[in-house]
Amino acid sequence: VTSSTAIMVVFQNILCDDDYDDDEALEESIEDIKGLAMQYGPVSDATAVVTGSEKGNIYVTFNNLVAARKAIEQLNGMVVGGSKIIVSLHDASLQNNQPVGSVEVILNNVLNENDFEDED
Repeated sequence: VTSSTAIMVVFQNILCDDDYDDDEALEESIEDIKGLAMQYGPVSDATAVVTGSEKGNIYVTFNNLVAARKAIEQLNGMVVGGSKIIVSLHDASLQNNQPVGSVEVILNNVLNENDFEDED
């Protein structure tokens, strides 16, 4: 994963019943959270969960891992609307700075014949 890969962060317990009063209230809350997240870096998307066990969560997609981690550091544990929120990476494999995969760099035509000559 490179620092420019899109990274999804979940904001848990961030929405309350009032946010579901109507579509306008929900959209306003999503935009508020997106604006808060953008303080830490570029954001490409924010989506709310409106049903099921994850209702009340917003998923924010950051454009890079550095911004996502910065937002998590600053926002996790914050009290919003009287409730403590949990902010974490959606992909658990990216938690705790664990490397994911590897990157291979191939440098072609970097050396020439002179680089192989013995100078002794």
